[in-house]
Amino acid sequence: MAIKLSGLAPQNPWWKYENWGRDDYDLKHLDIIFDRKDIEIKDGKLYIIRGIRRSGKTVYTKLLVKNLLE
Repeated sequence: MAIKLSGLAPQNPWWKYENWGRDDYDLKHLDIIFDRKDIEIKDGKLYIIRGIRRSGKTVYTKLLVKNLLE
């Protein structure tokens, strides 16, 4: 099954411009940061972030991407 990049691009703002984190709604409105387990990202590995609804999975993923790009 082929994945169309045009469908992935809107979900990955860091592909478009460098300062995406500064303008990201979730990161701008992050009032409380809960301690999360740090993940050591390794090439060639698949990571799954799971949890209950509204537990911060998307915000955590955005923070990981932002830290990796800095």
